[in-house]
Amino acid sequence: MYKLIFETLHGRSMTSKLKISSHVKWFNFIGAEEEAMASDEQMSMGKFMSCLSSLHQNLRAAERKKKKAQEQQQQSDPCNRFTMNMYLFVYDLMQFCGHSWIFTNMIIRFMTFGKDSLADTFHSIGLVMRLCQLLSVLEILHILIGIDKSRLLPRFLQITERIIVLFVVINSQEEVQGKYVVCVLFFLWNLLDVVRYTYNMLARMGIYYLPLTWLNFSLCIPLYPLSVLAKGFAICVSLPYFESFGTYSIKLPFPFTFAIYFPYVLKMYLLVLFAGMCFIIQNLFSERMAHLGTGNIKNKRS
Repeated sequence: MYKLIFETLHGRSMTSKLKISSHVKWFNFIGAEEEAMASDEQMSMGKFMSCLSSLHQNLRAAERKKKKAQEQQQQSDPCNRFTMNMYLFVYDLMQFCGHSWIFTNMIIRFMTFGKDSLADTFHSIGLVMRLCQLLSVLEILHILIGIDKSRLLPRFLQITERIIVLFVVINSQEEVQGKYVVCVLFFLWNLLDVVRYTYNMLARMGIYYLPLTWLNFSLCIPLYPLSVLAKGFAICVSLPYFESFGTYSIKLPFPFTFAIYFPYVLKMYLLVLFAGMCFIIQNLFSERMAHLGTGNIKNKRS
């Protein structure tokens, strides 16, 4: 009987040992699978990081290659670079002469005739002002073909704002041309342009006069919002005349059953004008930081 009990207990212990060993093997198998999955994840993450690193290196290599090619092209063709700089210098000189003539004329007329000169400002300088603004369209072409390194969108917005206000709003309504806001607007435009084209002419020759550089990139920050306010005021002043005369308002023929009421177009443009002002002011601040930083000032001084 004791022998039977001993064999029974011994059999149960062997069975429990077999169960324990099977559980141990199962846990070992699960642990091995988890380790394999972790190693696979590490390998995939390592491959992903290596791909990113190689992509970044390829991009940097492509940028260096492109920059080197541009430098070689500039060094191999100095005559072309000189021609482009000379052309841009002549363009800046023409704009400087036009805007400085307008600015000087306005000051002399105001000192001579006082407030009476404000009423006929457009009639005395309007032709030269229109020529200068039409000529400024070339600046967009300069950026597109790559001879000017300025940003396209801010310059495009500034030029189109002036052309729309000058040719569409002021030039089309004689009653608006005698308003004081036109004189204020022309004064702000020409003050900014005289400083800007003077700086550009000297920069074409490699001359960076620090007070002029500071003035060029600092004066535009307070004066540009003032010019936008003057543009908006000029548009608001012109709205009653567009409503009464129906200028640029079009009634579309059949089968179209609606009309384009131009005063509504101008009111919508006011929203675009002030939205663009925020973008351009941000760009002006970034340009000021880029040109008036400590390192850039030291380089220009040297």
